Amino acid sequence: MVVLLKDSAARVGPPTTQPRGNSAVRRDNSPVLVIYLLLWPIFIVFIGQLFCPWVSPSTPGGPRRRGETRALARGRRACDKCQTFRIVRSDILEVTVTTLSQLPLPPEAGGAQALATTLAHAILSGQWESGEPFPRERDLCEHFSASRNRVRNALAELSGSGLIERTAGRGTVVRDIEDWHLLDPQMSDWMAGLEAPHPQLIREVFAFRLSAEPFISELAALAATAQDLARIEAALVGMCDSATDPARREEHAEHDVAFHDAIYRASHNLVWRQMGLLLRPSIVALIQHSHHQAGSLDDSLDRHRRVFEAIRLRDPEAARDATERVLARTAADLGVENGTRSLKRPTSLPL
Repeated sequence: MVVLLKDSAARVGPPTTQPRGNSAVRRDNSPVLVIYLLLWPIFIVFIGQLFCPWVSPSTPGGPRRRGETRALARGRRACDKCQTFRIVRSDILEVTVTTLSQLPLPPEAGGAQALATTLAHAILSGQWESGEPFPRERDLCEHFSASRNRVRNALAELSGSGLIERTAGRGTVVRDIEDWHLLDPQMSDWMAGLEAPHPQLIREVFAFRLSAEPFISELAALAATAQDLARIEAALVGMCDSATDPARREEHAEHDVAFHDAIYRASHNLVWRQMGLLLRPSIVALIQHSHHQAGSLDDSLDRHRRVFEAIRLRDPEAARDATERVLARTAADLGVENGTRSLKRPTSLPL
């Protein structure tokens, strides 16, 4: 035991010397300590830049904000010439939240369906452009005071109709108008209550009418029955009775839609008839919008009257020409270009 204690005391004693040639060298750790003290601050700064981006030095566009990623910091670098800043995703999200704050609150009793209708109306009216980020689930829950389950069900309906696209890691974005399922019955319901349609949607629906309705009028002139003519005439009379009273513009629009719907039915073509039913809400929105833009309806009534007379007289060419004139007036009211372009007769259409 005594020997062990002596051996331990010898180990913790003063530095020993080792023979090296004819002299002894003493162990000295001071250079290592100096190097360690010099490198420690550099190591601290490196760790701070790696894990804490808000303590990093200034970037070319200004100091990086707390919690901001390197990509966002690079996105808002100032232009050396004009000293303007690029638009970054954080700014887009601020605009998205601002747009969300302008939406009305749907009735609580409507559940996910009412919430989906409110959001669909906002998209269909152009409040979010194609490719723009859609509000996050958390923002929707906070704004509408809705449960996450209700919000998810509403977003599922929008996604099923082609209005939005949800991608893991990317979030939710508004899809291009070409991907919208305009013939979806759910979309038809949303279009029926739309007050201000998306400008591009107006142009697309009008392009369909311009391509289809002149030929449908030709078919109606060839196949209309007495009952069909009575429906067309009744709608025309309703248009004339409600045209002079500005307070009855909505009623006038309903008669206008009934007029064109009766012509679709008078064609006695199943496909055109179904297309007319599916697109009826879109046509309603288009007609209502054109009536709000028009100052007087006298010229429109005269053009509709010529369509009816051509169908009644069994004159396909006159019916086609009169329908194109009606659509030309609609194009002028809507400000749509190429409203007077001529359409060629398909070879399969009977003479």
